[in-house]
This record gives sequence, structure tokens and C-alpha cells, in this order.
Amino acid sequence: MNKLLFYMFLTLVLLNTKANAKPRQDINPVLNSNEIQNSEVSKKVDLDNQNLNVSKPSTKPSINSSQNYHYPFIQSVSPRIGTLIVTETFSEDIGNSFKMLYGFNYMLPQNISPQFEVGADIIKGFNGQIHAGKRWIINERTSFRPFYKLGVTVAAVGREGLATFANFENYMARASIGFEDYYKKPMSFRWELEVALGTENLFLYLTFGYSWGF
Repeated sequence: MNKLLFYMFLTLVLLNTKANAKPRQDINPVLNSNEIQNSEVSKKVDLDNQNLNVSKPSTKPSINSSQNYHYPFIQSVSPRIGTLIVTETFSEDIGNSFKMLYGFNYMLPQNISPQFEVGADIIKGFNGQIHAGKRWIINERTSFRPFYKLGVTVAAVGREGLATFANFENYMARASIGFEDYYKKPMSFRWELEVALGTENLFLYLTFGYSWGF
């Protein structure tokens, strides 16, 4: 009987001790699925607010990428088309004063300006021309490259053959201004205004084309 009373007393003491024990503060209660989702959203908002978002950086190209382009080429070929204006007949017969022009320029390799440039033009209803000159380029390694050029032109008169180079009247002083504007590697657009002055003629040239660097 005494043993039975002792066991009953011990059982009551243990139950009372467990009932009065304080819950542990370092263990979180079990979260349901909605609470877990809300917790994850809250953490993401905190990261965004603290600029700690680890998403991939933007790969959009810079707006000024072409402005910062370094032009690496030291020689080029420049096909072109345009018009030649014969000033002597401009006031009398303006319709026949404009001649269609097809030609090209080749800039010889040189690391720094000025550079030599040679070329030739075929002019509809007129003599062909061969020209050469020295070209000074402003900002020669940037995307936008203005230039000016001084040189000489020889009218290639077919009936004279090689004697055309011995005829002083076929020579004209030539000057031009223009610019090249980078489009895509290795091509740039090119615009040019030229004037040629000889003993008997004065010509104006308006040309447009592109420059192929290499």
C-alpha cells in the first residue's frame, strides 16, 4: 500500500513540473504554407530595398558606344557617286551643266595624318579624271572624322592617249572638304565637296559614298 501511494505521489509531481515548464524561446512554432510564402516575399522586398538584388545586370548597349569608337584602320577604299558641275555653262545651259559621276578613292597606308589619297572618276558625257592629293584628317581615330584635302587633277582625254599627261592644260589644282562617319566595322559613310581649277575650267563636285577601311 505504501509503495502504491509513493508512485501516485511521484506521478503527480512530474505532471505538475511539465505543466509549469516555460516554453523554449529559440524554437519557432511550425509555420503553415501561407506564412512561409509571406516570409519569402518579405525577405525579397528587403533585399530590393537594400540594393542587394542579385539578378543579372542589364546588357543593353551604351547609347554613346559609337561616339567612343576607336577607328583602327590606316588605309581605305572609297567608292562614290555624285555630280560634277561645269560652272562655265551653268548660267547659259543649266540642264547640261550637271554631269553624273562615278568613281573611287584609295587612301595609302599611313599611321598618322596627313595621308596620300589617289582616285579616278568616270563622268557621263565628259572626260574622265585622275586625281591625287594629301589628306589631313581631324580626329582620325574617332567615329566622326572631318578632313580637308589638297591635290591635283588630270583630265584623261581619250583621243590624246598617253599624251594627255604631257598637256599642261589638262591639269587642275584641286581642293576639298568632307567627313567620314562610322556606320559599322569596317564601313563609314563619306560626304565630300570638291573644287578643281584649271587654266580654262572651274569644276565643282558633290559626292557621296562609303569608306571601307582595312
